[in-house]
Amino acid sequence: MEVTGKIVKVSGPLIIAEGMAGAKMYDVVGVSEEQLIGEIIEIRDDKAWIQVYEDTGGLGPGEPVVSTGHPLSVELGPGLIGAIYDGIQRPLDAIFERAGDRISRGVTAPALDREKKWHFVPTIEVGAQVETGDELGTVQETEVIVHKVLVPPGLRGTVSQIAEGDYTVEETVATLQSEAGTADVTMLQKWPVRQGRPYKEKLTPSEPLVSGQRVIDTFFPVAKGGTATIPGPFGSGKCVSAGTPVMLADGTLTTMGELYEEGQKCGKVTRMGAEETVELERPLEVIALTEDGLAPQKVNLLYQGKSDSLLRLRTRTGKVLEVTPVHKLFQLTGRAEINERQARELKVGDYLVSPRKLPKAEGDQNLDLDLPGDVRFVDQDLRVELSGIARELRACGKLDTVAIGKDTIQSIISKRVMPSVDMGEQIYRAAGMSAPAPREYRGARSGQVVNMPQKLTGDLAELMGLFIAEGYLRDEGTIVFTNSEHVLRQRFLELLDRVFKVRGTIEWQDGKTPNVLVHNRVLVKIFRGLELDGKADSKRLPRQVLQGSDEVLGAFLRGFYLGDGSITKGEIELTTASKELQLGLSYLLTRLGIFHTLAGRERKWRIFVRGLENLRLFLASVKVEGLEHRKLDSIRGYLAEKKTSYTAVDVVPLAPEFVDEVYRQSSVSYTTLYEAGVEIHNYLAGERMSTPTFRKFARAVAGTNENVDRLAALTDEVYCDEIVEIEELAGPHSVYDLTVPQYHNFVGGFGASILHNTVVQHQLAKWSDADLIVYIGCGERGNEMTDVLQEFPELVDPRTGEPIMKRTVLVANTSDMPVAAREASIYTGITIAEYFRDMGYHVALMADSTSRWAEALREMSGRLEEMPGEEGYPAYLGSRLAEFYERTGRVVCLGKEGREATLTAIGAVSPPGGDLSEPVTQATLRIVKVFWGLDANLAYRRHFPAINWLTSYSLYSDQLKDYFAQEVGQDALDRRDEALRILQQEAELDEIVRLVGEDALSFAQRMLLATARSLREDFLHQVAYHEVDTYTPLAKQAKLLELILKFHHLGLEALERGVELSEILSLPVRERIGRAKYIPAENMAEFDAVNKQIEEELSGATEGERKLA
Repeated sequence: MEVTGKIVKVSGPLIIAEGMAGAKMYDVVGVSEEQLIGEIIEIRDDKAWIQVYEDTGGLGPGEPVVSTGHPLSVELGPGLIGAIYDGIQRPLDAIFERAGDRISRGVTAPALDREKKWHFVPTIEVGAQVETGDELGTVQETEVIVHKVLVPPGLRGTVSQIAEGDYTVEETVATLQSEAGTADVTMLQKWPVRQGRPYKEKLTPSEPLVSGQRVIDTFFPVAKGGTATIPGPFGSGKCVSAGTPVMLADGTLTTMGELYEEGQKCGKVTRMGAEETVELERPLEVIALTEDGLAPQKVNLLYQGKSDSLLRLRTRTGKVLEVTPVHKLFQLTGRAEINERQARELKVGDYLVSPRKLPKAEGDQNLDLDLPGDVRFVDQDLRVELSGIARELRACGKLDTVAIGKDTIQSIISKRVMPSVDMGEQIYRAAGMSAPAPREYRGARSGQVVNMPQKLTGDLAELMGLFIAEGYLRDEGTIVFTNSEHVLRQRFLELLDRVFKVRGTIEWQDGKTPNVLVHNRVLVKIFRGLELDGKADSKRLPRQVLQGSDEVLGAFLRGFYLGDGSITKGEIELTTASKELQLGLSYLLTRLGIFHTLAGRERKWRIFVRGLENLRLFLASVKVEGLEHRKLDSIRGYLAEKKTSYTAVDVVPLAPEFVDEVYRQSSVSYTTLYEAGVEIHNYLAGERMSTPTFRKFARAVAGTNENVDRLAALTDEVYCDEIVEIEELAGPHSVYDLTVPQYHNFVGGFGASILHNTVVQHQLAKWSDADLIVYIGCGERGNEMTDVLQEFPELVDPRTGEPIMKRTVLVANTSDMPVAAREASIYTGITIAEYFRDMGYHVALMADSTSRWAEALREMSGRLEEMPGEEGYPAYLGSRLAEFYERTGRVVCLGKEGREATLTAIGAVSPPGGDLSEPVTQATLRIVKVFWGLDANLAYRRHFPAINWLTSYSLYSDQLKDYFAQEVGQDALDRRDEALRILQQEAELDEIVRLVGEDALSFAQRMLLATARSLREDFLHQVAYHEVDTYTPLAKQAKLLELILKFHHLGLEALERGVELSEILSLPVRERIGRAKYIPAENMAEFDAVNKQIEEELSGATEGERKLA
């Protein structure tokens, strides 16, 4: 029944309407003349409280509200697979075609295409008796999903008409006759989202959802039809200020603001309230920290938003980072662990991981300068060619389009004049040709001929360095180089001649420093094109220099050092009046791997290079054959005189107790370390190791501690930078971010730093043996959701080789969209999932994140003026979560076929600050039966999947016991329990080892630690990008675990017989166990061979007296 009322109050997404007597709870209504979509959530007398799923800005009292009499429903039928919907099932692709990037208010579109025809194939014949849930026929919806057309709920009867053919979703595919009359069946169904779809019977889950991830399938399995949750970071708005520099992979140094402005010009802009994203047509590349070090990575999405405050962090090397408080940075702990920490969690004295050496740039070294059109070109061959072209054009009468006088044309033809660049381009264009680049230029009237180099060479780079240091442009026709040293003035003149074939003169002035003068307007214009202009305090490093080779970088550095550098007591200092130039030089030094520090004040910005290793590297970069200078000699002299040096800046901040622990575990003697150049007692007393000393220490104790080994491997590319100051900058501020898929970090900052930019769900989607995936993004930030929408469609289903979207439905609802739509999104998603479950499919639903959904509940509850519960959430939070998760399960579907199907829900929660005691997480944990605890420490030790085996759990183990016994082996769960006990005992023993060292442990306990390490590295650690290791079948998982535990048991027996622990742990078979995870699943016989080798080597181990390590 249609009911019409009018608005009496508007409160954000909530409106109150009167005159709504006769309307029902959860009816959909049309609000205002624009018919905005809303839903009744409370009724009192004739007033209705309505949550509106669109922007309510501008609405006011008196505007109409019309009830449709129907609840909020979704459309179900062919066309769902591969679709991307918003929270109330509006198809985003269709909305984009109608309204553009932003969903305009009042714009809607049918969820399923009404015009597309689907080929329907009946599976029953006329005369068949059918009931609700019986299969009428099928449609091949995608290459991997057959859409089963079922008798809708509430219908039964005899099939009187059905035929194969092509139908739209609204056309009749079958007709049923019953006592109630005739019913036409179409492929389109509608179902209210807040009501679960019916089934015959709910069964106990008895089969695991196999993901191929060992830590999940073996240790913490989720059953098909079960529930699980993953905690993830909350509010991780990882943004930086507009002025933050960013280094692109081609060597370009730009800022986040400039990068975003450029992206807006050629990318697809999406505005979402205060947020905005730009999808780039052509991805750009930045430098990111990967598991193999710093490397170029693609970026295809830029983000702009707002932040109430920023934090400015200054480091001991003089670098500055301006980031949002929740922006994550890489911190090095005293135990050599690289952790991800929010900026607001850091304090003065903490150490950040910063880039020491950036990878080689991929920039273009060709010089492509735009010179004014009146510049003349001198090249004889081009003048001859141009003369011939002009003559042919005149003969054909095609010179009408050329704005050049007849007399001038005749002079060009007769080669009496030197044509201007503009003339040449016009004539070539008239002939339909591209104008070639001349090599020799001259001014419009007179002057020296200037040779134009085609590439940025070392000579040109050195000339640029000298000029940036000591030169300026006096006017439009004069280049000035000022220096008191004869050798540098001669060097400048020599380079001018070598590069441009131009001569200069010396200007002598009484009482003043001599100048080199070059009077040449063309060369001045070339210098401007090379970015060599500007006053002393506004000079900058030319863009193409940073894009150059190491030879070009070193040549520019040589020129600048000879001009504006000095060395005193082994300390190189580069000085400039321009802060921007200081920044560019810092990135240049980082490109070369030269460690340095920054300092200075207005108009005197300085860079220092200290330490023997860095001085050697500096000298190797700037020296050139045939050039001698006192500044180069001073570096050589210092290096020849000094043999050792210590730096308090380039250090590795290991805790003394950790150094002691590693030292004791290694069994390396004091003498060995001393001979290697490590005075270990200094570092046990608290002195920081310099990076060169740490490398020596790491080589001496190699294999003792994985953190030390990993950090040592990275020290050629990164170093540790101490935070010396943290300052809060009140806002609001415009902030920016860019998306680096997989690694989520990039090199940038005022001085090169590593800035963070959240793949368990992707792996589950790819490898889980679910037939169909429904992914719900219920309220993530705009750039995070866009990241999902870009990455998810690119995933390939490894079983079929088809895009995973051919068995996926995406519901995308971002945090800037109306909060009410966020609340509806999970119901929309789970109703679609139930629809495919009814066909007999195993469906996996992933909701990210239910914390955002709960926030929507909290806001609507507050606007309804309900009594708040804990932390402001409504008292019914737990029951609403339970209603959602209770719609999962293993069921017998309606219909005579007795189809069994499952719906599994995996929900992410986002506890603020990782606090698992907050209400949403606790309410979720009371309902779900599997908890996968993600661990940032594991992630930044490169341990993936980063699921913590000590905090995670699964309550499905007993229900799945029979399955594992039948499919894997009778003792499968016993081995799993034993492995978990060993890992738990390792954590307990680790506390003892930290306090008193490993020497205090018995040999059996040390054996347990070795087994635990094998479990972590050889079983739990899994490489998502390795073609074999990315997925492990259950049978292979069982074999892997059997190998590790068998070695453990037989190793303990060997210890009892008196075999030395060191001999057991050095057996060759241990290496084979470590490589076993890379054995292809089809070669399972290899596991038997490894098993046999374990037995042979341990039974044949030599007995002997035990020795204390």
